[in-house]
Amino acid sequence: RRAIEIRPRAKYYNDLGAAFFQSNLPLEAEKAYQKSVELDSDFAKAHWNLARLLSLRGDHERAKSHLFRALYLDPSLRRQISG
Repeated sequence: RRAIEIRPRAKYYNDLGAAFFQSNLPLEAEKAYQKSVELDSDFAKAHWNLARLLSLRGDHERAKSHLFRALYLDPSLRRQISG
């Protein structure tokens, strides 16, 4: 967290969100992913991660919005959907 305070970067917040997600802390993960998207609205992986989290929480409308944005920014993410 110290690195984020010194130099806020979208990637750092995305990584923090992933750590929170892996630690079963979904609210903290959502905040971190959201901050990542705010810092860089073109960061596909952050949109992807936020969409995945929101979908798991049942917030499908918001998830869909972030999923579409992620796929628009990085079409290669489609492979993760189709397995």
